[in-house]
Amino acid sequence: MKIVFVIGKSGSGKDTILKNVDKFAEHDNLNIKRWVMHTTRPIRPNEEDGKDYYFDDIEKYKEYQDNNDIVESREYHISDNESWYYYMVGSDLEESNNIYLQSTPDAILKIEEYFKKKYPDINFKDSCEVVYIDANDTSRLFRSIKRESLKPKDEINCSEICRRFLAEEKEFDMSVLDGYNVTTLDNSVTDKMRPKLIATAILKKFR
Repeated sequence: MKIVFVIGKSGSGKDTILKNVDKFAEHDNLNIKRWVMHTTRPIRPNEEDGKDYYFDDIEKYKEYQDNNDIVESREYHISDNESWYYYMVGSDLEESNNIYLQSTPDAILKIEEYFKKKYPDINFKDSCEVVYIDANDTSRLFRSIKRESLKPKDEINCSEICRRFLAEEKEFDMSVLDGYNVTTLDNSVTDKMRPKLIATAILKKFR
């Protein structure tokens, strides 16, 4: 079994990179599978259900909870009356030995607990690699604003961009990954070839 975690702060370019990984893996007919995250947030322009995320409603989230099928889950408070959930579903992993996925440092620890229970004979740290997509704050902010600008004017929420940036300063803690095999790849430059090069580097982890 081989697992590659792709992590990075908001606006680092993870989604674009993973779309390239998907495309290259399909083109080369590689025996790997993307473990797609689920979310209850609204779908964004240019996103596709089942590829970028599985877009669920809150009832579906609760159904997975009731079936003890959620491997790890994160809640983000958008307002006093609204929260978005991002979560991984265990049954999505059936019949797959080579996996890549978008994640966060703290989520990796929870996924490790799950794998230790499901695959007790496998050394998790020896089976996985972490690819950290790094980008400077200016590039990340520019990408986030550009992405937000694709929405209808009445749905643009700049305060949500600020909330994500400030929250990640506290929550995105790389120190919890001590002992893991971590590769850092910089995606600060605005270059159409850069995400493709990073995607190729991720796929080499499986070869």
